Amino acid sequence: WNEDGSCSSALICLRPCLVLHPPDANNPVFAGLTNHNLCGMFYTLTEMFVYKLLLWFHKIWNIGIKRGEKMTEIKINMLENCDDLFPAKAHEDDAAYDLRARENVVLIPQRSTLVPAGFKMELPVGFEAQIRPRSGLALKHDLMLTNSPGTIDAGYRGEVGVVMYNAGKENFEIKRGDRIAQMVICKLPEVKLVQSEELSDSGRGAGGFGSTGKK
Repeated sequence: WNEDGSCSSALICLRPCLVLHPPDANNPVFAGLTNHNLCGMFYTLTEMFVYKLLLWFHKIWNIGIKRGEKMTEIKINMLENCDDLFPAKAHEDDAAYDLRARENVVLIPQRSTLVPAGFKMELPVGFEAQIRPRSGLALKHDLMLTNSPGTIDAGYRGEVGVVMYNAGKENFEIKRGDRIAQMVICKLPEVKLVQSEELSDSGRGAGGFGSTGKK
C-alpha cells in the first residue's frame, strides 16, 4: 500500500479472482440494462468494496503492530514531596515532556540561574535527553536557556536542572510547579570517529559563518 492510499500489486493480483455472475435480466429491477452493463456495474462496486475492506485491514494491522512494539522504559526518580512535578506531555502527540520548577526562583536580568526540576533519571545506554526552552517564555518574557539545548547523558544520576537566562530588563519570578522547559528523549545513532588525512570535496567547502550572505 502506498502513502497516498493507492493500491499496489497485491490488489491488482486480486482482480482476476473476482468472479461475478450477471443477475436475472427478467427481473424488473434490472429492466432495460444489458448483462454487459450489469457485469461492469457489479464488478466496479465489488472491486471498490474489496479495496476498502483490504485498506481497513491494512490500517488495523499497522495499528496492531505499533501497539505491539516494546516501548523503551526510562526510570524517573522523584525527589521527596515532588511527585506533582513528574515530567508529562501536555498532549499525547507532543514531542517533549514539560519540566516544572521544584522551588521558587527569581531570575535576575542578564544572568543565568539554575532552576531544579525535582527528579533524577536513568537513561538507557544509547539515549540522551535534550532540555529545550519553551517558546511561550521566550516570546512573552525573554526567557531562554543558556546552554540550549542542554544534554543529559545516560550515566548522569543527579537531579535534573535547567539553566535559565533572563534576557529581559526586569526580574522574573518562577514559582514552584511552573513549567520552565521541555525535555525530548532522543535515540543516538551508533557511529565511530576515524582519523583521515583527506576529506571529499563538496559544493560548500569551507564556507560558513554567513558566507552565503543575507539573501
